[in-house]
Amino acid sequence: MSDPPPSSRELNGLDPAGVMRGVLGEGSSSWPAEGPVAWAAPDPDEIAVLFPGFEDVRFVNRGGMGAVYSATQITLDRRVALKLLPAELSRDPAAAERFRREARALGRLNHPNIVSIHDFGETRDGTFFFVMEYVEGADLHRLIREGRLPVPEALSIVRQVCDALEFAHGQGFVHRDIKPSNILVDAQGRVKVSDFGLAKLMPEHSDVPDEPTPTMTGSVVGTPDYVAPEQRRGDRPVDHRADIYSLGVMFYEMLTGRVPCGAFEPPSRRAGTGEALDRVVERAMQEEPEKRYQHAAEVKSEVDKASVPGNRGVWWKAGGLLALAAGAAWIWTKWPNNAKEENPMRPGNAAAPSMDVPVTNGLGITLLPTGTPGVLMAVGEVRRRDFEAFVRAKGPAGEGDVMVPNDTSWTAEPGSWETPPGLPAQSPDHPVVAVDQMEAEAFCLWLTAQERAAGRLGSRERYRLPTVDEWLTATGRTGGLEAYQVKLSASVVPSPERTGPVPVVMMPADAVRDLDGNVAEWTSTLGPNAQHRLVCGRSWAEETKPDDEVLPIRSYVRTLRGVALGFRLVLDRRMAP
Repeated sequence: MSDPPPSSRELNGLDPAGVMRGVLGEGSSSWPAEGPVAWAAPDPDEIAVLFPGFEDVRFVNRGGMGAVYSATQITLDRRVALKLLPAELSRDPAAAERFRREARALGRLNHPNIVSIHDFGETRDGTFFFVMEYVEGADLHRLIREGRLPVPEALSIVRQVCDALEFAHGQGFVHRDIKPSNILVDAQGRVKVSDFGLAKLMPEHSDVPDEPTPTMTGSVVGTPDYVAPEQRRGDRPVDHRADIYSLGVMFYEMLTGRVPCGAFEPPSRRAGTGEALDRVVERAMQEEPEKRYQHAAEVKSEVDKASVPGNRGVWWKAGGLLALAAGAAWIWTKWPNNAKEENPMRPGNAAAPSMDVPVTNGLGITLLPTGTPGVLMAVGEVRRRDFEAFVRAKGPAGEGDVMVPNDTSWTAEPGSWETPPGLPAQSPDHPVVAVDQMEAEAFCLWLTAQERAAGRLGSRERYRLPTVDEWLTATGRTGGLEAYQVKLSASVVPSPERTGPVPVVMMPADAVRDLDGNVAEWTSTLGPNAQHRLVCGRSWAEETKPDDEVLPIRSYVRTLRGVALGFRLVLDRRMAP
């Protein structure tokens, strides 16, 4: 009788071929100290014996660092990816540590643009394994090899990789092996960053001063064509900016079909793209980390600016609508089965509504045009009733210390969004408060999934937090963030006149309103570092000071909760997923 199967929690699905290309990609120097191991990957029948909870096991790929199989989990009837480390390497401390490192990293990085890991363990013969999500699609290396990507698709992929890196860096992880074979793209254009086997936890996020790397001393960690200069030389500590360099190399390759080498021509000269994208690539690939973008969110912001119609040198200044249509058609034809799907909300479908038509979603939240094409903003803040639906579906949120105003300052008191300290009784229609920025982002992801499942949202539309520039545009202010001074929380003093926010009224209106009062609002705009986000608007608890007469914009640690701090939604109907 066979041994019991390895433990397995709920599984989801990953492109196993892409994962293996990430581990085994050409030119990789990320092998353990003793190099690749010659070994015979178990055949699917052997895997079925080791994992009796799975069926229809299919071999995908193999190499010196392991093998990947796709399989169907019987209990949930879904495809998953099984990744096994060779038994020989499972007994090697360095190789086993790399495998554990990847499992630990993926286990801590719960983000829609990062591959999910659902189980990790050891088979009865001592072979390490983990189970990952399965993505129907291809890796970016294959898409580039099959022909240069349309610029709209390249921009969409870069934006999503930036989102993944910003989240990973915020959690303290440096990927250290960003390259096309580690970027998976599914049939809907959604991106998953994979292979965190070389990921390193930055010292300020680790109890260990400098975690050892499971590679030979003096060897290069990463793939030579993509590693940052300081990573290649080993002459200084490597931080998150090394990933930004690798992203710049990959972006150049996506635009031109070639990896930059030596004194390379800018993308505009080689591939005819806009000069604005040249500047993004060149800054990301600066030799010195201090001269690069300091955060992935900055790269995304610059890509967005380069994509706005009317910008000098942007990619669609000569027939951009045709490029956009070609890009959408290209990615769609890569997976012919999708042509059979009837999604009336899919961008490009004749039945799809105009991007700037007001909508009311399934929670009863009304969203109106903001002045930013394709971006609608809620007429009021997210309410307690809305957040309660999220908590019922996803579990507890908004618990811990909450900032409460007193006569002269703010103090921390225990509480939650359900029982915000110091406030009168709150109705279901009051704005939700005592929620941090990460929980606000999680709410947006949950609502996006809910609305898509209900057929009220297209596969390329999403709910998210507004940027500061979108927030300012919605209020009729011009000049963007540069026209305003970002203030610290200490510049805001409590108001003794009011005792709490007022209920939110979700009614159609001629313009987005109530942006300057009731509660201050989280945005997605980066603050001074990866742990901070900017907050816009005054709240019921704040007394206006002379230097705040225009508009207070402050920077808070994104885990801060306050009785005067909430958020509102925007609906992004542009091509970015």
